[in-house]
Amino acid sequence: MTSPAPAGPAPSPQAQPRWRRWARALHWYLREITGEADYDRYLARHAAVHPGEPVLGRREFERCRWEDKARNPGNRCC
Repeated sequence: MTSPAPAGPAPSPQAQPRWRRWARALHWYLREITGEADYDRYLARHAAVHPGEPVLGRREFERCRWEDKARNPGNRCC
């Protein structure tokens, strides 16, 4: 029985093709602009601050987020 080969160090960002770096950067940028990453941040913070308590589902989180935006319009014109 042979043991699996040890995993080497992760490839440096320079070792990845340029198009892949651009694609990752674009994916990150779009997630930040659209608010898609907000739920991931919510989950991480909730796990750190309130361990063991129930977590809002994605739908409930989005509903609360939109209700908050409606209550506090911020820098909108209408």
